[in-house]
Amino acid sequence: MPRITFHYDKSLIARITEAAEDETLHVTLTLDGIGEPRTAEPVVPRGPLAPLIETGLLPVGTVLAFHQPRTDWTGSAVVTPEGKLLVAGHATPFPSPSTAATAVTGNMMNGWPLWYTPDGRALDDLRREAAGG
Repeated sequence: MPRITFHYDKSLIARITEAAEDETLHVTLTLDGIGEPRTAEPVVPRGPLAPLIETGLLPVGTVLAFHQPRTDWTGSAVVTPEGKLLVAGHATPFPSPSTAATAVTGNMMNGWPLWYTPDGRALDDLRREAAGG
């Protein structure tokens, strides 16, 4: 997932905080390094999904479906190269299936049996398979 980082001069922040409520401030963004060759560091998956990604059981970019039958909660998420789940409607990826499930339902829960691959397998099943069981 691309990342944009903004670095601000401290005087800009000071000026913004001193501005009157009805004052309009204009900020100009200058992009340095456009067109310069860059070498990107390879992204290494980390966290609980890393073994599934590394073994090929859960490819990056897979769209997972969430379903909790008891309450009929549903959702979707995409597997990121970092080994996180980007849940639909949320700007920040979640580090585990359980935190992603909490984002969908608002309740803490074990998300491993509730996230499914497009072929209908639960992440819990993939985890057991990756562990050799």
